[in-house]
Amino acid sequence: MKNIFKNLVLASFVIYVVWFFLPYFDGKLLSVETRGILSSSAYGAIVPPSNYIAYGFLAAYSLATVGLLRFKAWAKPMFITLTIASVVLAPLAGVRVSSSIEGLLSYLMNLADGAIIAMLLFTEIRDEFSKNV
Repeated sequence: MKNIFKNLVLASFVIYVVWFFLPYFDGKLLSVETRGILSSSAYGAIVPPSNYIAYGFLAAYSLATVGLLRFKAWAKPMFITLTIASVVLAPLAGVRVSSSIEGLLSYLMNLADGAIIAMLLFTEIRDEFSKNV
């Protein structure tokens, strides 16, 4: 079960990093019209897009991932809090326009994160975190 958990955490992190940096790379592959449509993201946002917020989440997610892989007690609430924060902030981010590959990565990441939280709360993995304070 520990190996499944670790592989799932690693897979989620890799998907997150690819999803995070995808806009820097897929712009070269997309047509001018498609890039124009994708630039409509965040229209009407209550919380305007910010690199500080984005890179802050990336740093926190990276730290939580390292903690989860080492079964550190602080990583469990950190990961769950980050997941809840992303859910709470999503409706405040305005209109969401994404490419199909970005949508796929987002979906896979959500599935993996849900499975990680389920394992953290409802399997014997939760006991591993009480050992490593």
